[in-house]
Amino acid sequence: MPRLMVMRMFAGAVALGLLTSCGGSGGGTATAPLTITAASPPAGTTGAAFPGYSFQASGGTPPFIWNESGPMPPGLMLSASGQLSGMPATAGTYPVSVTVTDSSYPPVTATAAVTLTVNGPPTIDAAEPLTGTVGLMYVPFQFTVSDGLLAPLAWLETPLLSGGLSLSSDGILSGTPTAAGQFPITLNVTDARGQSASPVPVVVRVSLPHSGSFTVLSASMTAPRSGHTATLLTSGKVLIAGGANGAADASAELYDPATGAFTATGPMTEARIGHTATLLNDSARSVLIVGSVDMTAELYNPATGTFTATGSMHHDRTSPTATLLSSTGPNAGKVLIVGGNTTSGDLVAELYDPGTGTFTDTSSTTTLRTGHTATLLTTSSLAGQVLIAGGNPGGNASASAELYNPATGMFTTTGDMTVARAGHTATALGTQDGAQNGDVLIVGTDGSADLYDPSKGTFTRIGSLLPSMQRRTAHTANLRSDGTVLAAGGYDLEGSRGLFCPVSGTAAALFAPESDGFTATGSLGTRRDSHTATVLADGTVLIVGGTEHRGCFTGAVVLSSAELFK
Repeated sequence: MPRLMVMRMFAGAVALGLLTSCGGSGGGTATAPLTITAASPPAGTTGAAFPGYSFQASGGTPPFIWNESGPMPPGLMLSASGQLSGMPATAGTYPVSVTVTDSSYPPVTATAAVTLTVNGPPTIDAAEPLTGTVGLMYVPFQFTVSDGLLAPLAWLETPLLSGGLSLSSDGILSGTPTAAGQFPITLNVTDARGQSASPVPVVVRVSLPHSGSFTVLSASMTAPRSGHTATLLTSGKVLIAGGANGAADASAELYDPATGAFTATGPMTEARIGHTATLLNDSARSVLIVGSVDMTAELYNPATGTFTATGSMHHDRTSPTATLLSSTGPNAGKVLIVGGNTTSGDLVAELYDPGTGTFTDTSSTTTLRTGHTATLLTTSSLAGQVLIAGGNPGGNASASAELYNPATGMFTTTGDMTVARAGHTATALGTQDGAQNGDVLIVGTDGSADLYDPSKGTFTRIGSLLPSMQRRTAHTANLRSDGTVLAAGGYDLEGSRGLFCPVSGTAAALFAPESDGFTATGSLGTRRDSHTATVLADGTVLIVGGTEHRGCFTGAVVLSSAELFK
């Protein structure tokens, strides 16, 4: 064979071999398609090193080179080897595209859409533990944290709890309290990586045992009532006026604790609902009835059982407050009428003088108020002044508060409540509450509560109502002779078929000054809201009337029933 032909045959064989090694059809194994197989990185946390994570690929020809497109979280980076690392600085979600390129020629690429999540700093959730009771097993309470910590978590409180309560390492508060009071602690939690949430202060509250129950009276009122008033007379009887069948009505009646019976009295000079009733310090110990459907007022004389007209207010109002001023000092014994002004721009308050039977203008409130409270202060340098709190000027609830000074006839601002409120209750504490004598307990329709300290002019957040009483509108709150405050009834909005309608409740709770918290007590015999609650001479609480809201499709019933709490 000629030499030249042999050389050509050899060259052809080499060329065929090279073609086969480059993926040709010479019988070699084909390379698997390049695919990204791991592209679900965990969430990161601002201010903490990102958990170690590497993207993975299969197929193709290694080694691989990785890169990304799209805005990366500040502080994070993707290395050429596919490792995600760094310390993210800004919380958020970041959609990026991750691309891997292999070493073949020409190179092959694969891309995956990835969402990188960065959570804010982990925080201990602000859930409030329930108030415990001495001698009763505490309902275990689990503290929790927001996203960002890796289980298992280790909890610790400082100082360590005592008095029968303890916090487990997994964050459960439990035990049987042996001492009443308020026990402030600082909560700390650390995760499996050694990362911690910011410490949070918490007050653990424990009350002494306080008992009480409701008994439904066998007697009912002479008419169903809601939007009525109930006033304790010096005789010990209770005057109940207006609001019959939940509408403006002139009828009135008396409850006699000695007999447990209701008997008719009056009637008023005109039909009323949503009015005020104030026991005066005049010689007759009359009851002043004001509003609410017009500017008129009238007086009830307990000795004669009759109502007579008195002077009229100067300003149109809807559901104002009426507060009897102190029996000594300037404007002694007069009644302060505040809020509910219906004329645009009118903020003027008025004073009723029992001696002349007339109303006169005093100064203006700092803001329009309706759905507010007005409470006479009895201690500190503010004794004799009236605390006006909250309301919904312009339709939005307000946290603001102000003081009316009878000596100057002026309103001045004081500290704000901890949250905005309207439709709340305000109850002045008494000498039976010890160091808190003269403080004012505010209970909101959301179940939150504040104490106003007249000596400091400030509101402080305290323990909330029980979960069963959260979001209770139109409840009552009354100071009892043992220093506790009974909060009872009210309604919540419950949803059904896309509608939200009021549903009355039976739950009740007792505020105790030693814990500044609420504990459960007996339940009302009938679901009710918009009722009245009156503390009788013997310390029992008379619950009268109101409305039983039953939901969106079963309507509401105005109640004539009554019950006693003792």
